[in-house]
Amino acid sequence: MTIEKAIQRIEWRFFTSFKNIYVNENDIQAVSTLLNFIENQRKGRLIGNEHFSKLYVAHLNCLIKHYQTSLIDPIPIKKLHYIISRPLDLGIHELVDTQNSLEQYKILERCGCKGITHPNTQESLEKGKIMENLQNLLEVDGNRKKFFGQSWEFGKVKEGIEKQIKYVLDGK
Repeated sequence: MTIEKAIQRIEWRFFTSFKNIYVNENDIQAVSTLLNFIENQRKGRLIGNEHFSKLYVAHLNCLIKHYQTSLIDPIPIKKLHYIISRPLDLGIHELVDTQNSLEQYKILERCGCKGITHPNTQESLEKGKIMENLQNLLEVDGNRKKFFGQSWEFGKVKEGIEKQIKYVLDGK
C-alpha cells in the first residue's frame, strides 16, 4: 500500500466511517498529528532535495525542447522517470562512451573527414589523404588511445562524478 492510499484509508476510517469503531478525541488527535507529520515530511523532502529538484526541472526542460512538446505531454516525463529509475553506473557508462566517441570524431575531423563521415565513404584520392593523415595521427600514442575509445576509463570517470555529486550535496 502506498503512503497516499494509507493516508486516504486512515482519513476515511477516522473522519468519515464511525459505524464499526469507537473513535474518541485522543484517536482523532493522534491521527491528525501523524497526518501533519507525514505532510511536513513531504514538504521537507522537496526542500531537502533542492539540487535534485533543480536538475529534474532543467532536464525536463531539455526533454521538452528535444521532443518539441509541452508540460502536459507524458513523453518527456516518462523519459525522465526512465532515466531516474536506471542505475547510476549505467549512466556513467553512457557518459564514458559519449566522451570516447567525441574523441574519435575529433581525430577523424583532424584527418580531413567532414562531419562524422567514415573515411571509407570518401572518394579514393581524398580517402588516400585522409588515411595518410590518420596513420600519421595514430603514431602519437595519445591519439591512438583516443581513436580506439580508451581515452576515458569508467573507474576514473565514476570516481570523478561521485566526487562532484558529493561536493554539490554537501552544499559547496
